[in-house]
Amino acid sequence: MKQFKEIREKLGKRRPWKKGWDPTEFKQIQKDKKLKKEVDKYIKMRAGHKDVTVKQAQKQLPYLLKHVNANYGDGKGGDVNDTQFMNAVLFYYKGMWENKESVNEAKRPGKGSAKITIDWDHGRPDPGDVRDWRDQGVYVVKAKRNELEIKGDKEDLITWLWDVYGWDMKDIEREYKELYR
Repeated sequence: MKQFKEIREKLGKRRPWKKGWDPTEFKQIQKDKKLKKEVDKYIKMRAGHKDVTVKQAQKQLPYLLKHVNANYGDGKGGDVNDTQFMNAVLFYYKGMWENKESVNEAKRPGKGSAKITIDWDHGRPDPGDVRDWRDQGVYVVKAKRNELEIKGDKEDLITWLWDVYGWDMKDIEREYKELYR
C-alpha cells in the first residue's frame, strides 16, 4: 500500500477519471505481479458479464481494490462504488499487460544499416520531404521514375515504411525480411 500512497503524493492529489497512467507509473504497475494476478482473477470472475461488486472484491480481490481506491477514490478518503470499480479495472488495468505481451511478440528490427528499393509512383521526391526523411534517419540514394532507393538504420527504415509510406508491419516483415536480420 505504501507505493500507492507514493504515487498519490507524487501527483499531489488523486487521479482524475479522465487521466490514465503516466509512463513511469505504467511501467511500475506492469511489474506488479500480485496486481496482475488479481486483475486476471477479476476477469475470470466477470466471465459471462456478471458484475463484481465492491463487497466481493473486499473478500476476493483486496489488493486490487486498495489500488483502485488509492488512485480513483472520491478524493476525500472514500471508496469507489461498484460502477467506478468496474470502470477503473476495465479501462485502466485490464489491457495493461495485454499490450506488453503483444509488443513482445512483434519481430525486432535487425542491427546495422540497410539499403532497400521501394515502388514510388510520385516522381521525384520533394526536397522538403527528403530533408524531413533525413531527420528521421532515412536517406535517398537514387530516385528513378517508378522506384526510390533509400538507406538508413534498419529500425529507422521500418519506422519510415510504417509512418510515411503507410505500410502495415506484417507487409514490411513479408517484403523486407532483410530489415529483421
